[in-house]
Amino acid sequence: HLTDDQGFRLECETWPKLHEIGSAGAYFTKAEMRGLIDAAAERGIRIVPEFGLPGHSIAWQVAYPELAAANPPPSRVGELEGYFSPGIDPVEDGTYTFIDRFVEEMAALFPDPYFHIGGDEVNGRAWHENPDIAAFMAEKGFKRSADLQAHFTTRFAKIVAAHGKVAVGWEEILHGNIADEVIIHLWDKGTYAPELARHPVLTSWNYYLDHQQPSDWLYGKDPLDFKLKDGSSNAPLNVLGAEVTNWSETINGETLDMRTWPRTFAIAERLWSQRDFADGEGHDDLRARMQARSLDLEAAGLMHRARSAEFFADQFEDEAVSALVAEFAELLQPAAYPFFRRRRAILERTLPKLFPLRHEDRYSNVDRLVDNLIPESEIAWAF
Repeated sequence: HLTDDQGFRLECETWPKLHEIGSAGAYFTKAEMRGLIDAAAERGIRIVPEFGLPGHSIAWQVAYPELAAANPPPSRVGELEGYFSPGIDPVEDGTYTFIDRFVEEMAALFPDPYFHIGGDEVNGRAWHENPDIAAFMAEKGFKRSADLQAHFTTRFAKIVAAHGKVAVGWEEILHGNIADEVIIHLWDKGTYAPELARHPVLTSWNYYLDHQQPSDWLYGKDPLDFKLKDGSSNAPLNVLGAEVTNWSETINGETLDMRTWPRTFAIAERLWSQRDFADGEGHDDLRARMQARSLDLEAAGLMHRARSAEFFADQFEDEAVSALVAEFAELLQPAAYPFFRRRRAILERTLPKLFPLRHEDRYSNVDRLVDNLIPESEIAWAF
């Protein structure tokens, strides 16, 4: 996932402002990326790049304002308040010339046959407000932003195919005009139009580690537990596989291990197991097996258990206080994302009446108590 509103994270010789302006100086050089690709290949890991468009593209637009649909175009890298960021202009032919030259360079850099084009969480507000784009939509009979996005994605996927790659896109790109060979990457809804049956499928639905669900919840989610709106069976679908996702808004180099392990074991076994086993005996002794694998990882040098204790040990000058806080933290685990989302409105209305609340930025320096809790408390398990 190499691009987003917060930055463009890879050197691009064809359009150098992408990394010069769009990254704030934090990006991989192409030489570094080749090293990552080679190191991954030696370990049986494939790197599939995602260059998401038309949304999540503020960094692109800051670097090259002519790509923007909004007027004036975004002036700084980062999220906009209140709604998803405006997408790029999907009408101008220059947009596709830009993308074609970009894909040509990146297709040569990445050897994998798949090329992720994003397509999620697109905000079409700027499209409707831009008179030229609105006129184009009226001319084509596009009533919804999704129709214009389908037009864009169809052309983007054809460019990718012309450079010898197979396009992968998030579930929002599913539309009758998209070529059958394009892979649909499921992540959100769980129920899809019958057109999904025409496409190969990759699923990340239910497997977001950053949502902080416990391992038994994750293990209980079968990769085929999504549905088609017409009620037809999922059996004929061409499900290529599944992906465990770990988005990095609350992760840094010190917290990565504990946000990834050992829960990834639970998902991996679920994906590679028969449903009967995973729903039965596999679920019954899941925790014992995970604890054993966790010890294996610890012996190999991973910090998924030690990191939390080290963080709390450094918070206070008094060692006794640090030890007490660390012991207390072992009893806690972060609230899972669905809990947070459901309760947030209630909490925001109620808590200020009881307690003075400080403003919390969405992104922290990963230095709060909640950022350094192990996602799943073994003590709570035992209890």
